Amino acid sequence: MENNISKLYEFYRNNALLITKIHRAEDLYRRQLYGSAGNLFTEVSKDLSAIEQFPEYLDKEAFQNSFIKIASSLNSEDFVLLADTLDSFVYEVLLPIQQGVLSDLSDYISDIYDSISKASNGLLDIEETALGYPTLLHHSGKNRYLCSTVDPMLEAYRLAKENFTPESESYRIWGMGLGYHVYALYQLTHGSTDIYVYDTDSFLFDIAKLGKLGSWQEIFHDPRIHLIEDPDSTKFSASLAEEGTKIILHMPSVHKLPEGTPHQAEKKSILKRLQLTINTFEEQKDDIYLNFYKNVKHVDGFAEELFPEYEGQNVVIVAAGPSLDKNIHILKDALDNHAPIKVLCVGTVLRKLINVGITPDAVFVMDANEVVYAQLEGLEHLNVPLILNSSTYFKIALNYHGKKYLACQSGFEPAVKLGHRLFSTGSSVTTLALDFAIQAKAAKIILIGCDMAYTGDASHASGTVQVHNTSKENTITAKGYYGDTVSTTVQLSMFREWIERRLTSEDAKSIKLINATEGGAFIEGMKHIPLKEVI
Repeated sequence: MENNISKLYEFYRNNALLITKIHRAEDLYRRQLYGSAGNLFTEVSKDLSAIEQFPEYLDKEAFQNSFIKIASSLNSEDFVLLADTLDSFVYEVLLPIQQGVLSDLSDYISDIYDSISKASNGLLDIEETALGYPTLLHHSGKNRYLCSTVDPMLEAYRLAKENFTPESESYRIWGMGLGYHVYALYQLTHGSTDIYVYDTDSFLFDIAKLGKLGSWQEIFHDPRIHLIEDPDSTKFSASLAEEGTKIILHMPSVHKLPEGTPHQAEKKSILKRLQLTINTFEEQKDDIYLNFYKNVKHVDGFAEELFPEYEGQNVVIVAAGPSLDKNIHILKDALDNHAPIKVLCVGTVLRKLINVGITPDAVFVMDANEVVYAQLEGLEHLNVPLILNSSTYFKIALNYHGKKYLACQSGFEPAVKLGHRLFSTGSSVTTLALDFAIQAKAAKIILIGCDMAYTGDASHASGTVQVHNTSKENTITAKGYYGDTVSTTVQLSMFREWIERRLTSEDAKSIKLINATEGGAFIEGMKHIPLKEVI
């Protein structure tokens, strides 16, 4: 009897894998990737014979009718109908099988799940999905699912496919969950690449190695799969510099991390910031490449051509933080009195400067999406040089009448291949302007409006194109300009930390670095002096 139950359980779990394969094949047919769809359908066809292993659960008439439709659509190469038929096959044939089997296996499965939950001291619960996969509910302050409650394997495949790169020599993954995404990545690499998985909960590794949730867990005994307990993420962080490695964050596993102490909150924040950096590029990748190839055709030169104008000069970088409202008049008075300073500003604050009578020496614009055009709309006839990150929204370079210079960002291969000076953007237009001023060998760099925090619950200075009030939700705290505590975000903290690292570089050490924002976050490596005392 026990042997029959075990075989039925294996049959049930394998059917779940079959359903996922069919959904993947269906998706490939709809995307007109017929070669890949055909290869996967060949695998599906081989697996289909196994569903007759327990005929008492099979609706033979529905099974035969589906097969006739599948064969007909294949013969006529009607791949639209084939995709629809595969979808119907899942719901009309396979899901009823799963429901019938689950009814007979419910006690057996409950015993497995209960034993896992008890061994975890109540830290987690395993639940069943309708397709026949286990999913994981983690009790860590808030109850969180670490994988899909519908088709966790399909979810995992999509994550793995998004991150798979054939040239990667290894993969470093933060977050185990039940390991579906590790399995999916292992399948994509054909087991040829080392995969390192880090998590705080070693018990999740034990579940994987135990192998009671499905035959797919056998991969966790492969020596190319490395499961590493990492209580405070230091091992994972140390691995980020490994050459040739691809970094993947399983965000449900990041979100489950505790943040009860400042140390825990900071470690969690670091992982969230890393994902933010990864997502910024991935989510805008198509626009980034389009913008680059358009911009190269419509600029007048490259940013380093302007270096001589700033070498040895006192440079004020005007960002759009809310504290700018405190001292913009001081900058205006200094310029009216012919102070020997050069003014660089970010596009967000350009309109505000023009409105108070300040004409900057150059304007930096960076964002890849079209909303950034609002910064220049109606100002296209200004005779002020624009310095554009090479992937800035292309219509700015196309429509602006003044001089336009391209700043080629490091790490972006098409820009690197141009052979010009490379700039570290730090994912922020303010950090790009700072990198430019440092590379231009300015004598003194003064930051204003560089709050990197929500000063007075505002995100930007008045009169800028992005000003809005903020909510305390999803904010963190940071040391303030005056030694107090200020509210900020993970993203703003990431920008601030980039500045702090950049200021430690050799080429920045001879420059006088002053934060004259008079509000916002404290920036290590800069002197904090009011603007009226430095210009």
